[in-house]
Amino acid sequence: MSEYQRGKVVQKIRRFYDQEGNEITEEEWLELVPELRGESEVVEQEITGFNRVLVETPSLARKVELRIGGEKTEPEEVEARDDSLLVTLPRFLFTEEDSVEIQFECIPFLNSTVFEAFVSGLAGSWQRVDPDPAVKSATTVALPALAEEERLISNLKIEPRTITPDGDGVNDIMNVRFTVVKVSKPRQVSVKIYSLGGDLVRTVYSQAGTTGNYSGITWDGKDSSGHRVIPGLYLCVIKVSGDAGIKTVNKTISVAY
Repeated sequence: MSEYQRGKVVQKIRRFYDQEGNEITEEEWLELVPELRGESEVVEQEITGFNRVLVETPSLARKVELRIGGEKTEPEEVEARDDSLLVTLPRFLFTEEDSVEIQFECIPFLNSTVFEAFVSGLAGSWQRVDPDPAVKSATTVALPALAEEERLISNLKIEPRTITPDGDGVNDIMNVRFTVVKVSKPRQVSVKIYSLGGDLVRTVYSQAGTTGNYSGITWDGKDSSGHRVIPGLYLCVIKVSGDAGIKTVNKTISVAY
């Protein structure tokens, strides 16, 4: 919508600062003694409007809901990727009364995960959304603090737990997938198969990695030499060398013919 079609929309707002130039709320500014207050100023801004909201996410967003002015609204389009969520609104918004709330679920892998948001009314032009200074840590999500035995491996799934690698195409392959959390720097992530006696049968995955989802890891019931293992019970050991130490998860699996 052009400026001619909608008219020029202008708002006047007063901004408050501390002596270091950081923007603070009016309440915080008034609580300071005059000698410690920074400047305050009235600024005039044209509201150009927007119809798209982009949120940077640590993982794929799900169960996306949109509210405009407190009313649940059907978005025109939702595009969720592994690292971002793009919501196209059903109309252009110009005023504060048209507040936008986007609710979704995703997995944060690190503590104090920051969600950056941007709005746009023109293709290729994005403006970052600054959080309300009155709401502390408004764009930060903190993970629950876990003790010394904090988990680095979650959402572990091994399917099927019993494989029958006889070549008939049914349950020949075991699939392993999991999520690594709270690993900020590249660390060794491995998946190994052991006998119950502790002997290494095969290393099916071993690479440096960080937080994220791990999938596509398979075992075909063969040892390191390519020979089929004997039927029985085995251990699938997932190990992550995290920032605070090594964490492992052991799961019993079986092979049958």
